[in-house]
Amino acid sequence: MVNSQEKPFNIRDVVSFDRNGRAYCPSCEQKKGRRPSQKSLAVLESGAYKCHAGCTSEEIRVSLGVPKHGSTPLSAKSQLHTAEQITKAMAWLLQGRDEDSQWAQQWLDQRGITSEIARHYCLGLVNRNGTTGVSIPIPADESSQTFYQKLRLEPWIGNTAWTQKGMPAMVYFTHKPDQAKQTYLCEGEWDAILLGWAMREATDTAIATFTCGCNVIPCPEQLQRLPGKVFIFYDRDEPGQQGAEKLARVLGDRGWIAQVPCSQASPPKGWDISDALNAGLTVEAIRTAARIATRAPGFELTQPTSRTRLNYEQCLNGIDEILLIEDTARQLWELNLLAKQAELSTAQLRKIHQTRLECARVFSPIDVVDFLAKAPEKREWIIAGKIPRGSTIALIADGGTGKSRLSYDLAYAIASGQPWNGFRTTQGKVLIIQTDEPDVDFSDSLRDANYETFDRGLVQVETEWQFSQIPQLTRWVEQEQPLLVIIDSFTAANRASDLDEKDTNYGACIYDLRNIANTHGCTFLILHHTNKLGESRGTTAIPDNVSEVWYLRHPKSEDNLPGDRRIWSIEKSRSRCSGKFAIGFDPDECVVVYHGEHQSTPSGQGNLEARLLEHFQQFPTVPFEIEELAGQFNSSQAHVRRLVKRLWRQGHISEETREVSANNGRGGRSRKKVFVCPGSDDQVTKTQAGPGSLSLDHDLPKDDQVTQPAQNQGFLSLDHPICHTRDPSSRASGPLKVGDWVEILTGYFSGRQVEVVDFPSEKPGWVEVKGKTWAITQQYQQCHLQRVRRVQG
Repeated sequence: MVNSQEKPFNIRDVVSFDRNGRAYCPSCEQKKGRRPSQKSLAVLESGAYKCHAGCTSEEIRVSLGVPKHGSTPLSAKSQLHTAEQITKAMAWLLQGRDEDSQWAQQWLDQRGITSEIARHYCLGLVNRNGTTGVSIPIPADESSQTFYQKLRLEPWIGNTAWTQKGMPAMVYFTHKPDQAKQTYLCEGEWDAILLGWAMREATDTAIATFTCGCNVIPCPEQLQRLPGKVFIFYDRDEPGQQGAEKLARVLGDRGWIAQVPCSQASPPKGWDISDALNAGLTVEAIRTAARIATRAPGFELTQPTSRTRLNYEQCLNGIDEILLIEDTARQLWELNLLAKQAELSTAQLRKIHQTRLECARVFSPIDVVDFLAKAPEKREWIIAGKIPRGSTIALIADGGTGKSRLSYDLAYAIASGQPWNGFRTTQGKVLIIQTDEPDVDFSDSLRDANYETFDRGLVQVETEWQFSQIPQLTRWVEQEQPLLVIIDSFTAANRASDLDEKDTNYGACIYDLRNIANTHGCTFLILHHTNKLGESRGTTAIPDNVSEVWYLRHPKSEDNLPGDRRIWSIEKSRSRCSGKFAIGFDPDECVVVYHGEHQSTPSGQGNLEARLLEHFQQFPTVPFEIEELAGQFNSSQAHVRRLVKRLWRQGHISEETREVSANNGRGGRSRKKVFVCPGSDDQVTKTQAGPGSLSLDHDLPKDDQVTQPAQNQGFLSLDHPICHTRDPSSRASGPLKVGDWVEILTGYFSGRQVEVVDFPSEKPGWVEVKGKTWAITQQYQQCHLQRVRRVQG
């Protein structure tokens, strides 16, 4: 930058004027301790300026910290304070017993500023012309031997007035380590104080603010004091946005505009750093906002003037800057310009950049003991046995198969916290990104799926997002913490890509989703289409890069299924939940109906895993050892252990360690692992509202009234995770007859009284039943039913 004494002074560089050439006079603001009611400062096209309230040009320049060459800001000198005066003011604030000090301490506490923070920053209490105010000492120079004082006058009575007489426009640091490589710039002193305290252990980042607010920019010498790149965290309102854009343009390559993070979907007007920290947002959330900061609108990326070919570092640095641009069209424009200068194609540039990202992590193995100590002990599930938490899933199907309907049904269960077809569900927020169909079709689908019943805040929708806007998605996930994000569809969301669909790099954007999933614990469900062979369309990188691959298809003749059923195949599963399942759709309730494993062996006829789970469900809260189960089911301990561990990983049962008698009860104790199916009172789902909210059968309607859309109907799977059983001795004795009324002893509808309607010949020992208001029938084994009333006659 050019020294202000060498460059002609232009007031437009440091003061924002409106279209009429008027602005608030900084000298008037300094004299009154608040912003004037009128814009008295005028500027002509020639650059001459005048304050109609009577301030001289010298007073105006002194207030801006840019005195005329050879002049001395006498007014500023007269307002300097010594360290002893600052200490005296601090003692009054922290040790005073009068009413003013108590009000001041209470007001600071409400802003999140504790006595420890006040002591660290030497905040004080002073009396100025009969009015008491909280003082913030601003070091006048690097030696910190003399100070200016900025006063907030009686804020505890609602007064918003400031006074800072004699203080120039300058930088105020609340944290400045010697090794700082970047700066977080706040709009006000309170924001900078709270952020500086929160980041007092950081060695790479300085925290600062200007003493002149967001409308005035200090002189170049002051701006040079800010280390490295400057991330501007001004308030989220119009003045803050305009001030941030103006400052970013003055800073040039160093200026970046960052949005103050907020956990709410629509941040309140004026939301600032103090609000964010007092709301519980972490320093990491603020660092994330800095990482996805943007340039000021209209900022031109610096391009080398030489016609020589760009080198490797110039290309990659240019790509990094371009990818931070939110405007997708502008992003593509700049990338094409850079590609021409590098004498490469845009596809080659993207591939080089992606390769660097993949290889950027330093090879640094850690000991297995340390790895296991910080790794989660077990997998968390959003829907038990189906959707693991923090994963990426590709749902691949032909058009018209029902993949959107399935995804919306799963999302409904998660947002409501209700079990999905009996599978235990964790409640959380859901984001649906629908870019594949018109809004009218999308809204019809949501209404059919009963999304109109949701309260605000549970489900968000987005219809314009694309993969080039990954930074915006990252910021939203950081703030909202959803459990599930649906992207429908991959091709539509990747429409801005100039890569061929068969290019391997076409699916590289899934790596970004995987990183978000790992960092924030949300799961991405990505819908994609099949090709003519029934496989994933385009590059194989799409199914290769995700953790779970689902296929949905129409039944074939050999499947022996009705035409309205679908085969749901989980072909790749890092959570070890692969298999084929039959599902249908209830047109009356508009819900997906789960019909269990396709072509599986009925319970009790050879499927050991299903028999084991059914055994656990029949005796909830009862602990079982592997040796006990192996003997009961006449199988090897190794085989039983493998199946039980699979049920545990899928979230159907829990693992506990208990002390048991050793040496056949002759003395001593040993520790053994046992496995338990949670009882109905133990099946607690964590919700966004807080731990401990029940979302299982306690919420079911009684008296056979199946009304909740997510309480889906249909034959329950053999690996059904929820079961309530009675004493086996109380089950139906003697043959049942059509018309008998029975009570269901197991499964999702445990405790319901239903009517026997048929005995399916293809399934000996099974009974078909129907509730009074059920739209479809259910099938149960006779041993899981108890007669409550015989048919008359």
